[in-house]
Amino acid sequence: MEFKLVYQGKLKSNGDAREKHRIRMIFHQQLKNLWNYPPLAEEKEWITLPANHAHHAPSIKKVNDHYFANLICKSKGMFCELDFLILKSDKPISAFGDIDNKLKTILDALRYPNVPQEIPTDWLQTSSDNPLICLLEDDEMVTKINVNVDKLLHTDQPGDVLMIITVKVKGNLSRMENLGIIL
Repeated sequence: MEFKLVYQGKLKSNGDAREKHRIRMIFHQQLKNLWNYPPLAEEKEWITLPANHAHHAPSIKKVNDHYFANLICKSKGMFCELDFLILKSDKPISAFGDIDNKLKTILDALRYPNVPQEIPTDWLQTSSDNPLICLLEDDEMVTKINVNVDKLLHTDQPGDVLMIITVKVKGNLSRMENLGIIL
């Protein structure tokens, strides 16, 4: 399966928990929409919490009192490749600066928070983001990253980026639950 995630706005190096969570919420809405299309439309149990929350799918993780779901799961033998197209408004094109830490912010926002400190203390989970859907269980499940940086022509706002992330879902073909989802 291949799809695209989009982020537009400021992108900080070494983003804190609040910044990563803000970006995570943007990706959540896109990933939630992805579950309306085949092949994921037939896999709703991956992102559904049972009424009593006692027994949930392996793709659902609980951190403190917050629930998270992820598409790319270790238990399902899955991994992915990510292609980043980053269009930026700053001049010159070579002055994107600190790309490794900006990518770290994005990669952390693509995965569910592993520890309570990665969740803003004032975040109240609502029914529309329970569980909050993340791409990755862990960023170690990314096996290939390709990055292209170019000029963003439709804005003059310094520091703005338009990022298009092409996600290629890969995995173990011997698992029945992966058929139709992985490439």
